[in-house]
Amino acid sequence: MNRFVLFCTLLLALGLPAGADETGAAQKLLAATNVTERTTLLRQVEQTADQPHSTYALGAMRFFLALERFAQDLHSHGFRTPQTMLLPLMRLPVPANPDPRPITYEKWRTMLADLEDGLSRAAETLATVPADAAIAIDVDLARLRIDLNGDGTLSADESLAAVMQSMSAPNQARRRNNSADQPQLPAFRFDRADGYWLEGYAHFLMANTTFWLAHDFENSFDAGFQLFFPDTRFPINDYAGAPSDAERRQAPMPGGGFLENSIFDFISLIHTINWEVTTPDRRKAVRSHLKQMIRLSRENWLAITKETDNEREWLPGPHQPGIHPLTGLEVSRETTEGWQHALGLFENVLDGKALIPHPRFDGVGINLKRFFDEPKRFDLVLSMTGPAMLPFLEPGNVLSGQDWRSVTRQFAGRNFWAFAIWFN
Repeated sequence: MNRFVLFCTLLLALGLPAGADETGAAQKLLAATNVTERTTLLRQVEQTADQPHSTYALGAMRFFLALERFAQDLHSHGFRTPQTMLLPLMRLPVPANPDPRPITYEKWRTMLADLEDGLSRAAETLATVPADAAIAIDVDLARLRIDLNGDGTLSADESLAAVMQSMSAPNQARRRNNSADQPQLPAFRFDRADGYWLEGYAHFLMANTTFWLAHDFENSFDAGFQLFFPDTRFPINDYAGAPSDAERRQAPMPGGGFLENSIFDFISLIHTINWEVTTPDRRKAVRSHLKQMIRLSRENWLAITKETDNEREWLPGPHQPGIHPLTGLEVSRETTEGWQHALGLFENVLDGKALIPHPRFDGVGINLKRFFDEPKRFDLVLSMTGPAMLPFLEPGNVLSGQDWRSVTRQFAGRNFWAFAIWFN
């Protein structure tokens, strides 16, 4: 008996039985029912951050907390979510705020910098999870919640399921009135491959924040940001009439109709996107983040190919058949091959080995590597019409429509962009 007791004591000292407790704590953290409970669980997980499951859950939670803090800042200033995919940083379905605080250009830059710092911390944490770690964490998207409005509660309409539904179909989500209307999804089992996926998305979002912060865009803020913060007193609002709350609710942002004044504001915003580069190293870093995203997508798919189960996969491989309950898509060998082809094409563009065609120029293309590494003032309209792209034009391997069709053909006519958003 004494030998048995000694044996059990040694096992406990070595931490061998901690795997189940560690996994349980990680799962509880990602399903906390209120902010107080989540804070307590976060501290517990931080104390075992040298264990793979804890590191994984900690990195994931830091990702969501970065988004939560950004959403709370948006809410506090009366942000109105645009219905356009052109602004991925500003797609969070932030609840309306009847009493918003004024926002300034400096505050907006601080919000972007805080988001970037939070995402960077999350990515750094996820990067420390061992490649061979046997991760298995059940995640219920209806229970994984972030406090969008900063009221200290984690309600059903703040669940990841509700957020994703709102971002993909905002008009439908607006009509949902209670938790019973929320999409019913199974709990997914997140594994090591999904950690690469989330880390890749962190770099994608950081590429967006970094691009903004590389430039001085104060003129755009002053001229057009009343689109996003309609209750803040921008200079033009001293003379232009403000729409009523009812009008705002009935008039979504670009992509779904405008208020009359919103048309003017949108044109003003586009017209003033003529930004001086203030931090060239940040503009260079955008390309680095996108390169990291490509690398992590490849790591993700390599890890997927090594999986032998088919247990509630967030991102399955072609050897894990079935219609995905969230996306309604099924992954085939052709789609994964097409995605690898797309990654290679995108990487060649970022490295300047393939040039982006411009409809105005023949025989030359845009070197995107030089666009980031040799930054010039960013003028959106002149980029579209051609003059702002002249410094980056050169002869070489200019991509053609055939190159693009060679990628999309492998998706067998299905929506390439739907897969791209899912695959990352």
